[in-house]
Parts: sequence; C-alpha cells; structure tokens
Amino acid sequence: MISGSRHLMICRENLLKWINVWARLRQLGWTINMVKVNSCGRRGFSFIHALLGIALNELHLYGDPAAVSLIQRLLSVNGNNVQAWYALSRTLAEGVFLMELNYNLPITLKFLLRCVVLADEEKAKAIAFDEINKSPEENKRRLTVATVAEKTVWTLDVFHGAAGNLCIQNSTDCLSAGVNCGAGLMLPFVCRLEEGEAASYVGEMEENARLDLSACEGYGVRMHSDNIKVSNVDEAKDAHRNRAETTLQKSSRQNQPNNLSSSNMIHDSSPAIALDDDCLSSNDLSCVAIGKIKDINALSNLSVILNDEGFDDIKISYLGGYWVLIQSKSCASKEKLINHAGVLNWFYELGNANNSFVSDIRLVWIAIEGLPMCAWNNKALSKIVSPWGTLTPVDLVEDSSLPYRKVCVTTKVSTIINDRTKIIVKGKVYWIRIRELEPWSPELDDEFCESSSDDEFVGDEKNNSITGDANDHVSESSFMNENIENVINEQEPPQDKISEDPFGIYNILNKQDNKEAGQDSDPSHPPGFTQEVNVGVSVNLPVHSDISPNIGGSQNVSGVNRSFSLKTGGSIMDVIENLVEVGQTMGYNMAGCKKNLEDIVASHGDSMLESINLFSIKDLWGNSFFDFSFSSSVGLSGGILCVWDPNSFVKDNATISDYFVAVRGTWLSTATKVMFVSIYAPQDISEKKSLWEYITHIIDTWDGECIILGDFNEVRSKQERFGTIFNETAANAFNHFISTAGLIDLPLEGYSFTWAIKSAKKMSKLDRFLISEGLLLKFPSLSAICLDRHLSDHRPIIMREVVTDYGPSPFRVYQSWFHKKGFDKLIKDSWSYSSSNDSNKIILLKKKLQALKASIKEWCKDDIKRSNDTCFSIKARLSDLDKLFDNGLSNEELVTERISLLKELHNFNKSHSLDLAQKAKVRWAIEGDENSKYFHGIINKKRSQLAIRGVLIDGDWIDEPCKVKNEFLMHFANRFESPSGPCIDIDCHLFKKLSSEQVDDLECDVTFDEIKKAVWDCGTNKSPGPDGFSFDFIRTFWDILKHDFVNAIREFFISSKFPPGCNSSFIALIPKKHDAKFVKDYRPISLIGCFYKIVSKILANRLKMVISELISDVQSAFVSNRQILDGPFILNELISWCKAHKSKAMIFKVDFEKAFDSVRWDFLDIILRNFGFGIKWRGWIQGCLSSAMGSILVNGSPTAEFKFHKGLKQGDPLSPYLFILVMESLHLSFNNIINADLFKGIRFDDSLTLSHLFYADDAVFIGKWDRANILTIVRMLKCFFLASGLQINILKSKLMGIGVSNEEVLAAANIIGCSTFSTPFSYLGVKVGMSPSRRKAWDEIIGKVSNRLSKWKIKTLSVGGRLTLIKSVLTSLPLYHMSLYKAPLGVLRDLESLRRKFFNGADINEKRFSMISWNKILASKQKGGLGVSSFFALNRSLLFKWVWRFLSQDASLWHRLIAVLYGNRSPFVHTGSVSSLSPWNCILKELNSLSAKGINLLALLKKKVGNGANTLFWEDCWINDVPLSRSFPRLYALELKKGITVADKLIDASFVASFRRNPRGGVEEEQLHHLVELVGSISLSPSNDRWAWLLGSSGEFSVHSARTFIDDILLPFVGDVTRWVKVVPIKVNILAWKVCLDKLPTRLNLSLRGIDIPSIICPNCGLAGESCSHLFYSCNLARTLWRKIARWWEIDIPDFSCYEEWIAWFKTTRFSKAQKEMLEGVFYVMWWMIWKFRNQVLFGSSHPRMELLFDDIVSYSFTWCSNRCKNNIDWISWMKCPKSISL
Repeated sequence: MISGSRHLMICRENLLKWINVWARLRQLGWTINMVKVNSCGRRGFSFIHALLGIALNELHLYGDPAAVSLIQRLLSVNGNNVQAWYALSRTLAEGVFLMELNYNLPITLKFLLRCVVLADEEKAKAIAFDEINKSPEENKRRLTVATVAEKTVWTLDVFHGAAGNLCIQNSTDCLSAGVNCGAGLMLPFVCRLEEGEAASYVGEMEENARLDLSACEGYGVRMHSDNIKVSNVDEAKDAHRNRAETTLQKSSRQNQPNNLSSSNMIHDSSPAIALDDDCLSSNDLSCVAIGKIKDINALSNLSVILNDEGFDDIKISYLGGYWVLIQSKSCASKEKLINHAGVLNWFYELGNANNSFVSDIRLVWIAIEGLPMCAWNNKALSKIVSPWGTLTPVDLVEDSSLPYRKVCVTTKVSTIINDRTKIIVKGKVYWIRIRELEPWSPELDDEFCESSSDDEFVGDEKNNSITGDANDHVSESSFMNENIENVINEQEPPQDKISEDPFGIYNILNKQDNKEAGQDSDPSHPPGFTQEVNVGVSVNLPVHSDISPNIGGSQNVSGVNRSFSLKTGGSIMDVIENLVEVGQTMGYNMAGCKKNLEDIVASHGDSMLESINLFSIKDLWGNSFFDFSFSSSVGLSGGILCVWDPNSFVKDNATISDYFVAVRGTWLSTATKVMFVSIYAPQDISEKKSLWEYITHIIDTWDGECIILGDFNEVRSKQERFGTIFNETAANAFNHFISTAGLIDLPLEGYSFTWAIKSAKKMSKLDRFLISEGLLLKFPSLSAICLDRHLSDHRPIIMREVVTDYGPSPFRVYQSWFHKKGFDKLIKDSWSYSSSNDSNKIILLKKKLQALKASIKEWCKDDIKRSNDTCFSIKARLSDLDKLFDNGLSNEELVTERISLLKELHNFNKSHSLDLAQKAKVRWAIEGDENSKYFHGIINKKRSQLAIRGVLIDGDWIDEPCKVKNEFLMHFANRFESPSGPCIDIDCHLFKKLSSEQVDDLECDVTFDEIKKAVWDCGTNKSPGPDGFSFDFIRTFWDILKHDFVNAIREFFISSKFPPGCNSSFIALIPKKHDAKFVKDYRPISLIGCFYKIVSKILANRLKMVISELISDVQSAFVSNRQILDGPFILNELISWCKAHKSKAMIFKVDFEKAFDSVRWDFLDIILRNFGFGIKWRGWIQGCLSSAMGSILVNGSPTAEFKFHKGLKQGDPLSPYLFILVMESLHLSFNNIINADLFKGIRFDDSLTLSHLFYADDAVFIGKWDRANILTIVRMLKCFFLASGLQINILKSKLMGIGVSNEEVLAAANIIGCSTFSTPFSYLGVKVGMSPSRRKAWDEIIGKVSNRLSKWKIKTLSVGGRLTLIKSVLTSLPLYHMSLYKAPLGVLRDLESLRRKFFNGADINEKRFSMISWNKILASKQKGGLGVSSFFALNRSLLFKWVWRFLSQDASLWHRLIAVLYGNRSPFVHTGSVSSLSPWNCILKELNSLSAKGINLLALLKKKVGNGANTLFWEDCWINDVPLSRSFPRLYALELKKGITVADKLIDASFVASFRRNPRGGVEEEQLHHLVELVGSISLSPSNDRWAWLLGSSGEFSVHSARTFIDDILLPFVGDVTRWVKVVPIKVNILAWKVCLDKLPTRLNLSLRGIDIPSIICPNCGLAGESCSHLFYSCNLARTLWRKIARWWEIDIPDFSCYEEWIAWFKTTRFSKAQKEMLEGVFYVMWWMIWKFRNQVLFGSSHPRMELLFDDIVSYSFTWCSNRCKNNIDWISWMKCPKSISL
C-alpha cells in the first residue's frame, strides 16, 4: 500500500486541470488509503491537510455533498490528537475565505470554522481537544451561545521563487505551502510541523509540487518579493525567521469592541517591500486625464456621456474608488476635456494624470447574513457597515435567490471585511455575519467606441471593459432632485422694448464666439461652466480623497491646481452657480442661499406650473414687452409657458390644452402665417396617440406653416434611446404622426440626447422641432442646436436660421444650357481655338477643358443677367396687356404679342425647372410635371438633411466654416495615409490563374469603339467631378470633343501614368445616421472627373469579362447572373433547414471598419499577381491608384487637396471589382482553414458545405455551433487585417445561434467582444428569418411607403406627378421584400390603399370620394386602365423569377443549395418541405395556388432543345405544350427509364429500346406511330438546352410580362385601349382618359351619385346640365373653341355631342402619325383648359377671362409639344398652321 504523500504526488501528475481534482482523487481510491493514514506519521497528516484544502475548494465552488463527507472522514482521523485538531482548525480558517457557510456541515466542523484560532495557542489546543469530545447536543448548545473574544491575525505568505520550485514560509511553529494543480488555481493548505521535520517535508514537497503565484492573490494571499529557494532550506528558514521576528508577533489580547474585523486588518507592522527603479515603469501620461466622478452610477456609462459631450475617441480605465483614467487621442484633446464645461458637470475633480497616483478608498460588495428583514433598509444598513466605511448607493439587480443582503461599501484600501457581530432589534439579539464578496467594478460601456476591447490603453495595461446591459441598474432620479448649493441675486431687468439675453443664447444665434483665445492648460473655472474672466481664488486639496465622495469645491489631481472663477457675463444660471461655488470654496456656508435658487427653479424650471403671473414671466423674459400663453400643470406633469416678442410675431388666436399650447399668428418679417404648437406630451401611450391625432387635426385645418416643438416624451428610433426599453409600437405611432402631418424632423446639432437622469443610466432624445415641409421653402437655412444642461434634466434646444458661407461652389454644367441659342457655337469655338501644344495628350486635354470651363463661366454670367432682365420685362409687359384686355382694348396684334410673350415665359420657366430638377436629382418628376415649387421643396429638404452645420470636436461644437472644412480635411487625410509596416504575402498556389489569352485580351490596345462604349455606359446626369462636366455634355458634344479624349486615353494606356492634377476627385459626404455630429459619422463618396472615369470604365468593362471565372460562388456582388438577394435567400433556407433538422448552427455577421478605404495597394498588387494578371495591367491599376488626389466637399465647397496612399474610391467604376478580388483572397484563405479542419461549416451532403457568404464588404460566416469556430474566425480575420488592411469592427459584428440558448450565445459573444442578434435581422436591406404571413413583419415596409406620401407632395404635385411617383418610386420601395416573401393579402390591401389615396389627392387618414375604382386604374392600358399594375401581380411575378432562375441558371450557389434540399425538378415535382418557413417552399405552394385560380405560370415555360442532354424526353415540355408522358400515357407506362433524356432517346430510331416490352396492337401501336411522326424528324444541335419564356419575344423571362399576364386575369376590363399622347403632360392625358370614361366630377355625375349640390347647371354657359358631353362638346364655350382650333389647323371639324362621335371622326382624319398625335394633343389641351376654366369659375377668387382661353391653348400646347417632340418646332409655323410643320 502506497503512502499518502506518494498518493498526492500521483494525483498531481495525473491532473491537468484543477477542476478534475475531486473526481481523480475518488478514482485513485481514497477509501483504501484512508485506513492507512494513521500510520503515515507527519507526512500522512500533511496529506490529510492537502486533501482538506482540495475538499474545501470543491465545496466552495460546486457545493459537492461528497466534499462534506470527505471533510467528516478527515476530521475523524487521528482521534484525540490535539495538535492535529489545532492544525486542522488553522487549515479550516484559511477555508473561511474560500467557502460559504450555508452547506449542511456537521456541528463540529461548523464550530471549528467559527472558532478559528484564539490568541493563546495553548488555550486553542485545549479548546479544540475539549470540543472534539463533546456530544452532538453539547456542540449544538455551545455553537449557539459561544463567542470568540480574542483572535489573532493569520496570514498565508507566499514568496516568489524560481519556476518549478516550491516556495514556503517557515513560521515559528507553522509551515505554509501551496500546490499548483495545473490550471492556475492555488490550493492552499497549512500544516503544523516541528523544525526538525521541516527539512524532510520541504524536500518531499519540492519534488512533488509547484507554485502558481498568480492564483494566490485570488484567495487573499499576501505577496512578498523575497526569493527563498527551497533548494537551500537552511537559508530559507533563516531568512524567514529573521523576518518573522518583526512580522508575526503575538497581537494584543484586548479585543477592539467596535471593529470586529481587526483580525483581518493589515497593520503598519507588516514587512515593507522595497521596489527599486528596475521594478518601476514610466508610462507616458501626457494624453491622459484622471478624474473623480460625482455619481458612481454614471461610471458605467461614462463613455456614452463623454461621447454625447463630443469626445468620441477616448478610452476609459477604472482606478478604484471614484477615480477613472481617461486617455485622449492627443494632448490638445485632453486639455479640452479637462476644461470642458459639460464634462466637468460629471466630476468633482478632473486634471492631468500622475504616475504616483493611488486611490486610498475602494468600493466592495459585502454580504450581511442573518439580518432580519425589518432591517433591510438603507438607514439600518448604513449603521451596520459604519465600522468599515459608508454605504454606497450603487444600482443593484435584486436576486431573490440570495440568502443574504448584498450591499456596496466605500472603505479604506487597507480594510478587509470579514467578521461576525451581534445586533439588537427590539430587544432581541441577532448574530450577523459580514463578509467581503468581491470588489465593485463598473461595466464600462464601450458601445460608442470603435476600437476593439483589446486595444492598448496606457503602457502595458489593457482596457478590459465589457458592455453592460443598458436596461439594468437604472436610477429614476433626475437633476431636478439635486441639492444645488447656489445663490441668486435678483435684479430688475431694464424696461426696454428690445428683449435682452437672459439665457445667453443670442451669441449662439448670431454665431459669436466669446471664448478667450488663450486658455491655460489647467481648468480655472467651476465644473460645468465656461471660463471668461478669472478672479483668482485657488484651493488645493490632497490627492487622496475621503471615503465619502460628497465633498465640495475642487481638488488637486496629480499636482494640477484647480481654481474657481466668477463670470461677469453670460446666462443667469452661470452667474448664480459661479457665485455659490466661489462662496463654498472660500469657506462660507451657502446653504441659506440655496433655497432661493430652488424656489426659482421650482417656479420657472422643469416642474409643475400651477399658476402664472406677469411678474414671474417678466423675471424670466427680462423686460415687460412680451406676450404669452400658458397651460397649467396637470397632475405630476409640468405646465407650458409660451412667451414671444410682439415685434416679431403677432398672435391671432390660441388653443390651450392640458398637453399643448397652439398659438396661431403672423411672422412679421416675412408675413408668413405660422402656428406654433408647444408640447409637453403625456407618458401613457394611448393618451399620446390621442394627442397626435388631435394635433394632426389642427394642422389639417390650418392654412399656413407649422412649428411643433417641446418635450414629446417619445423617440423615433432605437438609437434615440439609451438605457431603457425601446417601445417600437409607440415609436411607430410617433413616426406615423410625423409623416401623416407632413412634418420634418429638423436635424439637431450638438448633443445626441436631450434628456438624461443624474447617473446617465437613462438618456433619450425627447425634445425636438417638427416643422412643415413648406416652411423650408421660406426659410431654407433653418437649423436646431442642443445646448448645455444646467439645472434641468433636459437640455435646452434652439431653432435658428443662419446662412453660413462655406466658400464658392465648384463649376458644373446644366442640361438646360444645351438648348439655348449660341451655346453649341460657344463650345465649338472655344474648343477649336484653344491654344496649347503640350506633347502630353492628357495635359493637353486638361488645359482645353479648363479653357472651355472659363468660357462657359463667362457666357453663363451674361446669360443669367440677360435672362433675368428679359423675364422681368416680359412679366411687366404681360401685366400691361392684361390691364388693356380688362378695359376692353384688345385686338389681334395684342393677342399675338401676348401669346408670344407667354411662349417666351414658358421657355424661361422650363429652363429653370430643368435646372432645379437636375439639382434635385428627381428624374421621374420631369416626366410628370415642370413643377418649380416641388423641385424647390425637394432641393431645400435635401440640403437640410445633408447640410453640415458643424461637428463635435473634443467636446466643442465647431461651426465656423474654415474650421469645419479643416477638420474634415485632416480626418480624411489621416484615414487615407500610407499604412505602416510591410505587407504580408499570400500563397500564390491558392489562386485560380488567368489564361494567356485572357491576359492578352486584358492588355490589348484600346480602340475607339471601346472608348465610345465606355462614355455611353457612364450615367448621363451623375454628379460631376472637379472638372464640372457631365457625361450628358460629353455625349451631346462628342463630335467636337472625341479626338482629344481618345488621344488622351490612349496616352494613359501607353504610359500607365496620370500627370499631376489629372486624377483629382471630390469627396461628397453622406451622413451615416440622422443628426450626424462627428466627422466619422459621414461616409465618403468620390465624385471623379470625366476623363479618369472613362479610363476606369474601360478597365472595369475588361475586368468584367473575366471576373466570373476568378470569383467563387460565395460572392454574389458585381458578377453576372448573381443577385444581391441570393445571400438572404440562402440564409433563410439555412435557418429553415437547421430548425427542421434541430441542428445547432452559428451565423457571424462581420463588419469591416471602413472597408473600401482601408485596402492596401501593395496587397492588392500581390492579389492581382497571384491571379495571373500581367505586368501591364497591374501597372495600369497602380497608375490609377497612386495618382489619386482628393478634396472634401463641405456644404458644396471644396477643401484643399490631399493625396491618397491606400483605399479604393467609392464611386469609381473599377473599385467594386478590385475589392471583390481582395475578398476572394479571404475566401481562398478560409478554404484552407476549412480543409485543415479548423472550422466546421454546415454540411448538407457530400457535394455542398456552406461556411460563408460575401457581398462586397458584407461578410457572413456560417458553421456548426462551436466556440472554437468563433475563435477561429476572429483569428483568421486578424491575420487578414495584417495582410490587407481590412480590420474587423468587433463591436459592430454580431453573433447569432440557431438552436442555441440565448445565454450560450451571449457567453460566446462576450469571449470575443461582439454583440448578438436574432431573427428577424436585416441583411443587405432585407429582413431574414421573418414570418412573412404575419402582418407585423411588414409594418416597416408599409411605414416606408407611408413616409414617402406627405401632404406637401399632395399639394405641390399634380395628378400626373402623383401617378409617376406611384409607378416609379412607391412601387420600388417594397421590391426587395416582395422579391423574397409572399405578401399576405391584408398587407397588399394596405399598400394599395396608400397608393389609391395618394393618387386621389387624399391624406392617409382622409376618406375622399373617387369617381373611378382603384382596380380600373391598376388595369393595363390594353384593357382601358392606366397601367399602374397591382402589388399582388408584382409580388407573385417577382417570386416566380426565382423559379425561372432555378431552371435557367445552374451554376450559382443558391441553385445548388435548392437542388440539394429539394431536387433538380422541384418546381414541377413539389412534394412539400420539411419547413413552412422555407422561401422556396412558399414559392412552390403559391404556384399551386395560382394554378388553382387559372394562372399557370409554369405552362408559360418551354424547353428549347439543343443537344438534348439536359431535357427529359417524357417529363419536360419540349415539343408540345404538355409533356409527352401525358400525350402518350400507354407508351410512358412501358418505359423503363422514366427520366431518360432526349439525347439518349433519339439514339434509338425505333424508340422502343428502353421499353420493358414492345408495344402491342391497338392503342399502343397507334401512339407509337404518332410519336415517331412527331419526333422522328427532329435533329439535335450542338448548342445547350435552354428554357424559354413564351410571353417574351426573346424567350427571356421578364417581371413586367408576368405581372401583366396576372393582372389581365384578375383585374376588370375597363374599355377600349387607353389613348395616350406623349407630346402633352401626364396630367392632361389622365384628364382625357376620364373624359373618355365620363368619370369627371361634373355636377350631373355628383348628383347621380347622391351628393347634394346646389345646382347641376353648367357654370360656363348656364344653359344645360353639366355633364362631360355638354361641358366639352355642346357648351357654347366648347363649340367656340372647337371652331377656333378648326380655323387654326385649317381643317373641318363638325359639331360633336359626345366622346364617341369625336373619336369616330378623329380616326378618319388623314395626317401623318406625328401630326395626328400633335392634333390629338391640342384637343386634350383644350379639354384641360376648359376644365381649369370651369374650376376657376366655381372655386376661384376672381372670374377668369374667357377671351384669353384660346390664347392659352395655343401657348401651352406649343410649350408642351415642343418640349416633348424630338424634332424642333418653330414658333412662327406653330402660330400660322401647325399641320404645315414637317415632323
């Protein structure tokens, strides 16, 4: 039988991790060895101690009941050995720090744990001996009444030793040692030995044990630096004995009555460790600040707070106590931080960091056990913990499962809390235990930080903060509940009529900066306020603060002097708080002044306004010249007070409600009718919805502009709320209110959140300005700013109109110039006469373009002046002519003159509208309306949304143009600077290689046709680059420009270089989010010059030809026959498959940080080389990249240029293809990892394993659920970053588990520092994993459509513009989701309802009578409708496109996935799916549903046979409309090979070789004869088989043909084919369509539909009932116009009585097609003018002039026809006789 010590050694050798200790010991037979323990002597006894220490750890961590049994056995060994019991008690004493006392231990063990060691050693032995002989009943009694009066300090000291050695401490009578069990955990045990036995014990333990120092600290082990080698035991004993004489002295036997933890205190007599200079590090703290935070609960959100204050690039580290370390990106940023008014609000102290700083307090969690519930309150807890420190009010998540009260205490660093004490509650004595759990530490929220969690902080330290749950530990307090120790000096405001500046906002409105130029690096003003004038009271406080953080004044942090200063100007709040701060610093008690401030705040601040008086308003306003309206407080909600200057705004009336005050009146400066609505919204959602509905109502009834402002108590999106649960329902209702009311949410400058509680645990954007869209037409430069917070928990917000000049805008060409007289001659002359003979053709082209630009600028100045003068004179002359006509002084000459003037005016308006449309980039609107008002509104709205009004830089809101431009310039210059370090090469054997023929094709000489194709492939009206020329200009004047462009392009392909300045680009800034505030919140889009774009397009066109052979099928971007929706489709199928098979899987969405901007050029060149691209091609690419220069466009004005050193320009045609080549290298590298079995994907079968999907920089990794998989991805991406420069943003990357619990997913995400997500989630603009059959899944889509249909658009767009918007924009909004999911009928009805109401000019909530049903409008023009088409047909056609793609494309990844899951013939043989959530399964089910309705789309597919290899002879429709299996069922029954192909079948001329027997007489012989006649003469071709779409002439499927097919079956027949004349606007055609159908709301039609009208008589003639036939044909006015048109066109027009007679006559007229269309257009214009004249008579303010009606017909018809006709129409010819014009 082996000895105990040997047994221990064997255990250690077999244990790799300490968690297996308990199981391994049981496996090694403890029960056998326990019997022999008594004979083992001292060594056996040491083995017992080791086992006891292991058992205690096992019990502490896992509560294993077997550990209790083991401890009982160990205690029973050695019987009455007093020394053994004494040593065991010492061992158990160390276990006190490691275990809970709530397990079911025996009475003896409990007593020994309680009576650790008494001061008298001999007495301790005696008590231990006595206790083991007590009966259980006696033990129980003594356990209840016994107390420990005196204790001694017992420490376990461990010394640093060399690796592999056991380090021990030999005390006077005690030996301590530690064993490392292989996993970094210290298992301490203590044994008592005589000095003589120490050497042998040390020798044995040296051989069998190792010590892990790092684990000791986690168990309360005190560390020393003395190195005692156990190899020299005597030296170790001597060194320790010398130290022990001063260290382990017997402590006093007098117990301290009020400090029960004295036995656990670290005394001054402890040995000191001297650290020489080699042990010290000198960290660079020049960019580091240190601060003491006011509210400990705000510490977790400090990064969010500082981000909101404008410091977005910081790192925070917790130092203990209330102290934090803040690292800034630069010293200047740090100085701004410690002097920033908003930041100082959160700190008692903030200054420069110091290497010698240490916090003398700490925050620790303690457990109080045995406390009665009546004492579970802060007052009682504060008293209980007072001997050790103060109770700290930190947020705590209550856990009802805890058997103790958990509180946080602020205590000294030297205090260790672990004791028992008694309390008396109502005369009853309770024994409670107070013990230390773990230090309090904040969960530093890094949600707003872009750097990963393992970035270096200071020196060798790391910022290991983890993101906490924003919804936990939230305090409900607000700033209004703070004790503000300030004083008020109330002064009488001057009695002027001009309002003063009581709140210090005029400087903001006027853009004045009152800050002094030179500020000291040290802050010299009170926290929270801006320095202006120093009056020098300085107070220095020590570095170490008291335990309590609630101290006044400021402190000296690391030697930085903080001084208070009094301001002489600024806001009232500034002066008051400065005075209080200074008084407190001087030592005065300012509490008596505090009440005055609280009274003012209570009456004027954010509290209940129960009553109001003029004096209070005067006190706030500053003088007595004001007007006001107010609403008193309701319940706990505050009141509303609106005050204004009567010199600026005059009130007409007001509406007062509990939750708002609406004031209507006139803004005097612009005479604009404005309604101001001040809101203090309720908290209840239902009440808020009622409020939104009522405000919408009063907006609808108000004929003017609206400004809605105030506290809405609601947010619009999840990003506007932090720390609280986002209510999506309430947000949707709020967004619906904004869209239906036609309001714009004015972007808010400055801070992101307008409301926050004291600790910043909850922050929201509750305050905002909502303005009507028309207000931007009158005030295009409106903006809002969020100011600093002072007394309230809300930040004040201000709306202002400030026009800021950012500098000149660059030159650009407008399309309207092309049609102006003399412009083409200017281009030709300027280009021909340009004098430059540069040998470099590129420089020559550049100089000629510059000269042309200068000529156009001069011409443009003259043209603008000439046009303005002419337009003014035309309007003046028209006014004079109208006055003559009003006086009856008209003649034919004046009428002709008026028509000519109108024509010229229309031309000016048309040119202006074209310019506005080009600026607005609303190409669809040109087809609908020449509507200047609408274009103006679109431009102003876009400018408001895209305008950069300033940026937050280090806490300062910068809005000076030069500074803003410089910040953007520096930011992007740094972003595109040269990467550091060499590039990592990649194995070239992984790559596919281009063939030599492909390389030759890529590098061949560029041809003229290739250049011209590239020019025509570029967009015509894209935003121009620095040259200012659009491709529409180049194409229009190609004949003039082509020679120089071709020569310059060929020059580049020869030299591979761009001369300096010839590859410049503008960088347009697109905000990534609403209310962008930082420079990083903008995405750069390059606007490149036309010459470089042609070169880039040529290279892209060539690369496009070979890219598909190089790029794998996991990439679906920029490769032919691959679509953006392939990825979402695959993910949906994957999720469905995993759920059906109950397979655990992971989806990891990777976010690359600034992907396109980070690509290294040297790595790209390596990739191109490895793919086999030639040297010449790589030279062209490097020439394009290395010559690039950029300039940032800030509000349309460019900054200085900077050079690119890395990155691919977004907006460059070549960039997407180069980027996917870079991503292909990642795919190839990842395949190596998969092949090495380091990552396991999802395996569907032997042919398909899915592991990742790429779409440009959107990467998704898919695999089995395994933490090793996740870590492999992160490591692989880090290597990819080192090579390519593409860095993963781990904070924005997301992890999802399928079939995995949320807790497990969250734990895995915490390991790598990413966030989690779940279904449904957005991927490439589509919701993945949603349930499409639920209406809620479509709410977002319906909301998007609803938001595009504003009232302002209804008012400014005609019916033609609305129809165009419906067809082009609204139909495309739900396109992505409808391409992937079947939309429920209820959703389709809602979408159709939105379109119908918008077309009819009705609001979303308005019910308006319509003369024509919506289904007739949806019907195609072939059936008499307007051809809008239904969403139902669109949705089903888009879904059927997947079937077409599956049948016609068999190389894509999604096709292979569907083939594996459902089979190659799944569209025709649908057997159902294992999951109803599968998109493919839903598509096939819908096909069956459509077939049941008579819509068989599969029947429209037919197989076109080529070689017959992929066509089934019997089952495919390849020769008839039905398969041959149905035409010849008897022969099909004889067939053995049912799936035989056409190629195999036609080999046998008799067709019977594959039959199971020869056909017999009768039907079989007859069918065989017909089969031979049908297919016997068919010969196959070498081409491949393909599917053909029967509704398309080319055989290719189109969504348009499919949706028309569905609509023709489902929608009603309206009438004859709709007549549509292209030479007149859409609105005129719609009117003519309604005339044809007799669906105009004439008086007779309204009366017939039961609408009560005063009269049905025609308002134009008053002779008959007003019907369509009468109004347009029989009325005297109409007949007069018919006759005038007949004379004008020199044709005979008979009298008509209805539309049918007119159309019958018109079809018989003999004109050319173009002339006939123009004549029909004139008739339509006549109807339009008659209808317009009729409406003016009925509803206009003045009666229109009938004699001018024909003049308007001539003028308008010419304008519309000439603008839409391809040939030029001469005005004189039009006036004389239009039919003579040759078209």
